[in-house]
Amino acid sequence: MYPFLKDCEVLTALGSGEFFANNSILRFVKNLSQKQFPKLKVNITTNAQLVTKYRLDELENLHGMLNTFHVSIDAAKKETYEKLRIGAKWEILCKSMDILAEMKAAGTIDSIHASFVVQAENYRQMPTFIELTKQWNVDTVEFRRLTNWGTYDNDEFKKIDVHSPAHPCYSDVQSIVSNINNTEMDIHITENLLQDIKNKNKL
Repeated sequence: MYPFLKDCEVLTALGSGEFFANNSILRFVKNLSQKQFPKLKVNITTNAQLVTKYRLDELENLHGMLNTFHVSIDAAKKETYEKLRIGAKWEILCKSMDILAEMKAAGTIDSIHASFVVQAENYRQMPTFIELTKQWNVDTVEFRRLTNWGTYDNDEFKKIDVHSPAHPCYSDVQSIVSNINNTEMDIHITENLLQDIKNKNKL
């Protein structure tokens, strides 16, 4: 079964879309086993709104193979989170992150990665976000610059893209980013967010 995976060491599911909402990818990974693919590690990308103990129990076949849960969050406060992620609930996120933290503590998954897309509504929460993720035993925090994939018109994007030198909050963002340190966690700041800032954070 799945001979094309015989030499694969890392499988990331899903590069786009929500892993737990995709029945095709769920069926696919439920047919994997460590016995068949002893070298294979699986990364799961999710917004954590559908992470439950029941759904994770259905992936019991992946125990020993789960490498990293990549969770996109983008906020450190309920009001901001629910404004940026329409339809998502902060309480569900927190409960899901607690579940993932328990799984990591139990050795079921190897690591947790949390991402945060920086924009006008949330950039002041970057330091708070780091502290919050420590509570969930997150290994890596990644801050990304906002990209317009056709979601916004040009005027709206200019208002929220705080890392544009033309934005009035640009200097504030630069100051926050440059002061983020990497002493207790693995902090990643994408190259297009760093621009000309010199810091010691791991990229």
